[in-house]
Amino acid sequence: MKKLFLLLFCLMASACAATPTPRVVTYQPQGTILFSAASVEGDGKFNLFTMNADGSNRQPLPAPAGEALGAKWSPDGKSIALSAQENDVAQIFVMSADGKNRRQLTRVKNAINVEWSPDGKQLAFVSNDYGQYDIYTINNDGTGLRRITHDAGDHLQPAWSPDGGKLAYAAALSTSQQFSNTFQLFVTDLNGNAEQITNAEGVDYQYPSWSRDGKKLVFAADPTGAYEIYAMDFAARDAKPLTKSGDPSTQPRFSPDDKLILYTVFTPDGWRLHLMTADGGAQTPIDNKNTSEFFGDWKK
Repeated sequence: MKKLFLLLFCLMASACAATPTPRVVTYQPQGTILFSAASVEGDGKFNLFTMNADGSNRQPLPAPAGEALGAKWSPDGKSIALSAQENDVAQIFVMSADGKNRRQLTRVKNAINVEWSPDGKQLAFVSNDYGQYDIYTINNDGTGLRRITHDAGDHLQPAWSPDGGKLAYAAALSTSQQFSNTFQLFVTDLNGNAEQITNAEGVDYQYPSWSRDGKKLVFAADPTGAYEIYAMDFAARDAKPLTKSGDPSTQPRFSPDDKLILYTVFTPDGWRLHLMTADGGAQTPIDNKNTSEFFGDWKK
């Protein structure tokens, strides 16, 4: 499972270039960021932390017995859903925003890539119960488990649309008995009727995320050899690059007001959470802590 976790976010270090000098920050980020970061003890274990969106007041949350593989705020900000690996098996848990009152939600083979529905009544996640990674939904009380994707191939990183009716995700589907070695982006309704929205040969896409108004999708893609952040006008299916640094960048998330984007960048010092404006401006790291940081999420 450790290998799987690393595959979900690690990019080839050989694709990295020198980190450019950050541009002057022209915004005042508000709210609280939830993220996974390597333990300061240096044991390689990832735990959950929160901090203000400006990088101040960094605080650890109570550590799971195993390892935190990513977490998301509930829509009302009062709860956290997380994928935690214990005894080499990852499951979805829900807990209060302070890390207390944790309860297990899933009991499947493995459960990763958790995402809340906009109304907070359901969660989407990924499991490999049938030998491939598929997207499932479940009610927030642990009932009503549903498998959404069925096509042959792996389906990862679901992102719930703000209207609650669609899920964007990355998938490497099989063709002629062979699995594709690149992931494309798809959007499906909750009955599994999917539409492929990218189709660039040899390009790998990952971590789609919706703007809060539902008009844009941000994601990472590697047409130049290193992952960069792109924004797509969903209606027009027109995508434009937001980052062009050459440093692998991934896991973008819009701020609650859609004005900023949170993402993680591979730097000479490891993976670091960064902010930029929604049009790609003022790209800058949030803090300078000596730990790798992943899976950022944002609440007001």
